[in-house]
This record gives sequence, structure tokens and C-alpha cells, in this order.
Amino acid sequence: MLTALLFDKIDIAVYSVVGAIALITLILFLIGYLIFRGAFHRSNVQFKPDSKLTDMLMGPNFPEFFNYSADKRKVFSETEKEVVTVTAADGVKLEGYFYKCPLDTDKTVLMVHGYNSSGLIDFSPIAPLYLENGYNVLFTNNRACGASGGTYTGFGTLERLDSILFINWLTARYPSGDIFLQGMSLGAATVLMMSDLNLPKNVKAIVSDCAFASLRSEMEYIFAKKAHIPKWPLIKITEFWCKRIAKFDFDTYTPLISVKNAKLPVLFIHGDADRFIPASNCARLYEACLTEKEIYLVENAGHAASYYKNPEAYGQKTLAWFEKHRTV
Repeated sequence: MLTALLFDKIDIAVYSVVGAIALITLILFLIGYLIFRGAFHRSNVQFKPDSKLTDMLMGPNFPEFFNYSADKRKVFSETEKEVVTVTAADGVKLEGYFYKCPLDTDKTVLMVHGYNSSGLIDFSPIAPLYLENGYNVLFTNNRACGASGGTYTGFGTLERLDSILFINWLTARYPSGDIFLQGMSLGAATVLMMSDLNLPKNVKAIVSDCAFASLRSEMEYIFAKKAHIPKWPLIKITEFWCKRIAKFDFDTYTPLISVKNAKLPVLFIHGDADRFIPASNCARLYEACLTEKEIYLVENAGHAASYYKNPEAYGQKTLAWFEKHRTV
């Protein structure tokens, strides 16, 4: 009788432990799904800078930089453009904006924007400089952003292939024209993840502005330093949902892997006060890149704010890089 009671208590304890583990696992998978949904799903939330919060997240003087960019965007949005539409391999319709240089030129800077942003938001400040100096400009709208279709952002893994479609459009328009790739933040990661691809020969060089080295390392940084939540097992669970729903993982394609086999010269730009993607990412990428390369660290510039902080030097660096690698 005592033995039976003892075994009953053991069974209850085992069932309780198993039940608790199952409940915790279920909760963790739900949290991981919510993180995936919040970070990867198309968002229509409009960013509104708050001085204390955004300075902590992005870098010094971010609201001032945001307002500066908004003012430039209002002006540049009046510039005449041609809408470019392409279709990705998975059927997603993508839309870009082509701005023709007032001068007769076949040189184009293809500009890939950052996370939950647009070409107009990220590049309105610098695009006029390129147009004034003999370059056409093509803004992409990444999948799940702006006028483009798609439900989930690919953090460069999907966008690197999407961007080739815009390269093909440019190549068809200007068969002998030079193409330069420039990206910001997630867009910078994207163009770096294109650096090892067999692109058309008229793609000449890359400008990477504040790229992350890998999605996993960036998520680990955000979890630990910004959100203050445990990276394990939540990143693995978030990746589980990403592979299941968005069909890509965090490690197969990364900027760090790509630059080790880069076929194109790369100019790396980063703000040394970037608090969202620290400049240590730039150092890792620069050291790993085995092709021709330069690095430009902008003093006291926060995330994506390098041009704002020093527009003259930034413009000189990028234009010199394009001129160095264009077809003579």
C-alpha cells in the first residue's frame, strides 16, 4: 500500500514537471513568434523620434538628424522620377524609383534602404549630390516596405536577390553603363551580401554605410544591450519561426561571409557613435574583406547619420570611390 502511494506521488511529481516544462516551452515559442512577427513582418508604424529614447537606441542628436532628413525628403520628393517595377522569383512585386541625371550619362548609383524605411527616407539628403555630379540614381523599395509587395523582410538574405532584378533593369537600359551599389543599414548589409555574387560586369563597386556583420550577432546585441532579454533560447526560437514562415535562416548568408569572398571593391562607412549597429561591425567587415577596400569612420555620428554629420567629406569620399572604379 505504501509503495503504491509512493509511486502515485512520483507519477504526480513527474507529470507536474513535464507539464511545467511543456507550458514553459509553449510560452517561449509564443514569445519567439511575437518577436518574429514584430521584427520581420511588414509594419506601417511611423517612426517618431523621442530625444531620450532614440539617442539611447541610435546615437547622439538623433531627433535633429531625423528632422534634417525629413526636410530634405520634402524637397527631393518633388524631383521627377520614373517608377520601375520588377517581380521577384517568389512572385513578390517590387517597386523602385529612377531619377535621371540632368546630364547625359549612363552611370547609376543603385541605393538600397534600411529596415522598415525607403529610399526617399534614407537617401533624399545625398541623392541630389549624385544627380548634380553626373550619376543617375535608382532607389529600391525593399520587400515588405513602401510600395513594394511582400509580407516579411529578409534582412538581406532575400533582398540581395531582389536587388539583382533592379540591376538587370539598369543593364537593359544602359548596356554599357556603370552601376554602383550603395546601401544603408540593412541595405548596406544587402549590398555586401551581393559582393560575392556573379553580378553583371558593369557593376563596379560598393558603398556600405553602417552594415551589420550578421543578423544573429545584431540580434544578440539588441537582445542583450537594448531589450535586456535573454538571447538564449529566444533567438533560436525566433529563427525557428523565420525558417518556417519566411523561409530563411540567420547563418547561411551574412555580410561577413560574403565579404570574405567579395568580387567588388568596397568602401565601408560607419558612425563611431552608432548605438544601434556599433562600429565594431564595420571593423569586422573591413578586416574580413579581401578585395580592394577603404574605411571611413565618421566622428560622433549615430546610426545612419554619417552624411548628416559631415556631408562634405562623405560626398567627397563616395564620389571619389565611384570615379576611381568607373569605366574610363
